[in-house]
This record gives sequence, structure tokens and C-alpha cells, in this order.
Amino acid sequence: MFFPKLSKISTHQVVTLADHHTIQQAVDLMDQQSLRDLVITGEVGFRMITARELISLKVQDIDFSNILSDVSLQHINSLHQDASVIDGLSALKNGHFEYVCLLDSAGHLSG
Repeated sequence: MFFPKLSKISTHQVVTLADHHTIQQAVDLMDQQSLRDLVITGEVGFRMITARELISLKVQDIDFSNILSDVSLQHINSLHQDASVIDGLSALKNGHFEYVCLLDSAGHLSG
């Protein structure tokens, strides 16, 4: 049975924010782009901030002027863009999110 590559069915215009930005800047970008989830990039890899995390941070009275690298966020599983849909389903099953980051051969985010 043939399963397509994830790159054939993925979103290619992924909105990201580097982890040297603040939580508030993430909130602003999420608002501007009408996003519930945002991929955070940095030295520790790809992480995700979601509306749920934002509510939790607010309840914990975390200052939104803190930078994202100082916030404990869950990592997103990643796969090579040529991985199959079956590989993607396995990564989703083992991850914390309904997303998987796709990487090109150079290790850059591609979907």
C-alpha cells in the first residue's frame, strides 16, 4: 500500500517565533495571525506554545515580559520531510501535540 510523503500533505508556511522573544510577543503574533498554537524555535529545538499554556502561565501569574527560552514548553517531535504518513502517525502518537515538525536535509523547518 502506498502512503504519501508528509511533505506532500503538510503546511509549508509555518509561523514561528524565536525563543529570545517574550511571551507577550508570542501572544501578539498569535493574535495577528489568528493562531491557537505557535512553534517556538531556538537552541533547544522546536517547542510549542498553545492557548492552554498561555492560560496556565497567566494563572501562575508569570510575567509575560519573560523571554520564551525561560519558559518550560513541550518539545514537538520532528521528522524528515520525506517521511511517510505512517511515520508521521507514529510520531504523533508518541508526542504531546497533534503536530509534527518537518525538516529538510539541512535540518531546517520545512513544514
